[in-house]
Amino acid sequence: MLSALGAASDALLALLLPSEALRLTLASSDAASFAPLVARRRAASLRDTNGWNLVNYARYAEPQDLDFAWSLLARGSPHSSVTDLEFASQALAAALETAGRLQHRPKRRAGYLALVRMLASTRMGWSSDSWPAAGNYKLQAVTRPLLYIPMAHGDRPAFSALLEARADPCAVDSAGESLLCHGLRNVICLGEGAREMFDLCLIHCRKHAVPMGLRDLARHHLRTAVAYAIAKREASLQLPDLEQQEGLSTAASASSFWWSGGRGVRLCRRLFVEVERTAAGCCPKPPRPARCFVLRGDEISA
Repeated sequence: MLSALGAASDALLALLLPSEALRLTLASSDAASFAPLVARRRAASLRDTNGWNLVNYARYAEPQDLDFAWSLLARGSPHSSVTDLEFASQALAAALETAGRLQHRPKRRAGYLALVRMLASTRMGWSSDSWPAAGNYKLQAVTRPLLYIPMAHGDRPAFSALLEARADPCAVDSAGESLLCHGLRNVICLGEGAREMFDLCLIHCRKHAVPMGLRDLARHHLRTAVAYAIAKREASLQLPDLEQQEGLSTAASASSFWWSGGRGVRLCRRLFVEVERTAAGCCPKPPRPARCFVLRGDEISA
């Protein structure tokens, strides 16, 4: 039976979907030898594309068909100036952008998340140190790591998928700024899911690989927060009835809740300590659950 399978491997693979061919290779080592990656790519590349290429399909097609997407991936880059790996990274960037914009449409988003996981984890015979999740994309004049896209959208599932696919959380953009610095600013600005994604970055950081720019930034924000809190404290002692005299509304008072009660100082202190612990090689704490701030009367609580 195995000899017959080997003789008709090309004809058999032409009849199978890419996912079915993959299951065949997982059946046994003998079956995998008759359907290597080269043969599966050759069979998939012969399928009709209906005018799609991988990047356009990842950006516009609905619903997503992973078998069809893998066939487009198997065909490689249609441009001689773009390698197959770079083209796969461009398609992954397009899928990440669309998945981030569709967070309010979970059914449509599910297909794009599946495509993100497939593109991030697939291997097409590239070198061991090359994979699409570690690629970059261009935003105007700046080239940034792909991890920045789900971080900007607050898309934690897509962010986790890239980290699991060996994306580098310590990567820097073309301006020389680390992704971790962007993550730290998102945390201080109370970005959605920012704290959880920043903690994941610290967990996946290589030992002693924390950039010096991140440590300086955390120290700068801590000093700024302390100086602001001291100045505000001194002003409140000099003019204790300032808010009543000016007739400030409750909403205006609540808008500055980030600094009231020392919240900003405590956050900046925790971030500074966690960054320094990671830089020293200590195991960072696991990601914190998401917190939701709600207005209750005159106070904002978590």
